[in-house]
Amino acid sequence: MTVNKSSAPADIHEDTMIIGGSWIAYAGFVYVVAWLVGLAIGLITSAPGSTDSNSTLGVYFSTHREVAMIQAYLLDGIAGISLIVFAAALHSALHRFEDESATVSRILFGAGIAAGTVSLLQGLFTQVLADHVAALGNPAAIRTLFDLNNEGDTYKLLALGVFLGAAALLIFRTHALPRWLGLVAIVLAPLLVVAGWNFVLSSSLQFAAYAVLLLVLLVWVAAVIVVCLRRVG
Repeated sequence: MTVNKSSAPADIHEDTMIIGGSWIAYAGFVYVVAWLVGLAIGLITSAPGSTDSNSTLGVYFSTHREVAMIQAYLLDGIAGISLIVFAAALHSALHRFEDESATVSRILFGAGIAAGTVSLLQGLFTQVLADHVAALGNPAAIRTLFDLNNEGDTYKLLALGVFLGAAALLIFRTHALPRWLGLVAIVLAPLLVVAGWNFVLSSSLQFAAYAVLLLVLLVWVAAVIVVCLRRVG
């Protein structure tokens, strides 16, 4: 009788130390905290939305100048930089488990850089708006800078979708992280891309989708942090 010893390659590296896991954890932690604090600031100060009037935008950014700049610094600046570091560390860690071409891990890294760069640009638009333009009271300039910030989400979410898709493929291929993290990432990736389609979705639907998916993304990053801390090498 022949016994087939072959089995599914599930989690063959589940106990392997993750080199650079501390970098992944630290960058991910900063990313999550920056988002949570930034969102809290927006809720407390009743930050305006894309459907608000130019006058409402002008009043908010002129009366909440410092707060708006701090929020942008957190949501777009610190979060953007930490996302780039997170992507770089994740790329380095997962690349060590790859047996084939490193193309997917490079795509992950590139998409992380792209998303972080768009985030930094969004922060720049908000800082210029709050620090200078709002006080001038020019409705067209205020609306333009505010819309540039919001419209940037379309491309940031596209890059994040590619990042998560590449992460999922790497997890399935290398089994370096729990399979369920890959499953969550592969489902979340296209949903984030679609959530950025402001040319298809209504403002209210897009806001709701973005809010829910953002929370799922933060939970996913937090789960990666926990795994990496337990297996840091």
